[in-house]
Amino acid sequence: MADKIVIATDGGPASHAAMDWVIARALDVPVEVEVVAVEELEWLPVGADESAYQREYRDVLGRAKDYLSHRTGIPTVATRLLAGDPAEEIADAAVLAGSLVIGSPRRSDDRGALHGTLALRIAARTAARLTVVPSGWVPRPGGIVVGISEDDSSGVALVAATDEAVRTSRTLVLVHAWSLPAPFSIVEGMLKAEYPRLEALHRGVLEQAIAKVNASAVVPEIRTELKFGQPAAVLADIARDEALLVVGTHRYGRIRQLFLGSVGHDVLLSAAAPVMVVPNFAPPGDGPKDSLTQ
Repeated sequence: MADKIVIATDGGPASHAAMDWVIARALDVPVEVEVVAVEELEWLPVGADESAYQREYRDVLGRAKDYLSHRTGIPTVATRLLAGDPAEEIADAAVLAGSLVIGSPRRSDDRGALHGTLALRIAARTAARLTVVPSGWVPRPGGIVVGISEDDSSGVALVAATDEAVRTSRTLVLVHAWSLPAPFSIVEGMLKAEYPRLEALHRGVLEQAIAKVNASAVVPEIRTELKFGQPAAVLADIARDEALLVVGTHRYGRIRQLFLGSVGHDVLLSAAAPVMVVPNFAPPGDGPKDSLTQ
């Protein structure tokens, strides 16, 4: 079955990276593509000719369609011009698609409308899987990275990452970052022989994750990474040379509102690899379920 993908564009280099990511994905799985742009005309002076600015937005959509059309695996490209708050409009546009792709400038890149903060706002609204692609991205042959937590909170991300590894025939990279409990400093822990014991316990977390994957899917290859350190830094570092980093979300209470944990917030803004944010749908009133991976 084809992936129904919405790409948000502003015509800048980050949006170009998002389109390149979808072109590369179409080589692995069939896709159906719609490109959207959001016109923001509230800032125009009173009496200004809005039609001229709307033509610019339509030109952006036209150039995107020309760039994507007739690529391998992309038979047709639809376009749509939206108006309103960019985060709300882009999130709503992907409701029926299931997959949303946007570009995000690197921290040193001040140009382009789809900034990291907008990516966070979209992630807080969309019910679709959101993939954020850093500007300058180029295809790479790496694997699908997912963080594994000590509890069941990484379940949603693990399922999504496993599915990606199977569909794209890539290695599944299971990452678990750990640190010593608060009462121990690194030196004290080493002296008391706690470090080796705790490391062995945390390795068991990865072994349990491998068992879950093998019980549900046939993955081409599974690689594990057990690292001492802060989860966001560890994930970003390992994912640097990989194809995709998958994270899950928090979802609380009766109001349909999504919260990224601190790790997700950090990797979404800083990761050099594309980051796929997978929404977690919890029954109303159930409180937090699957949280951000690690």
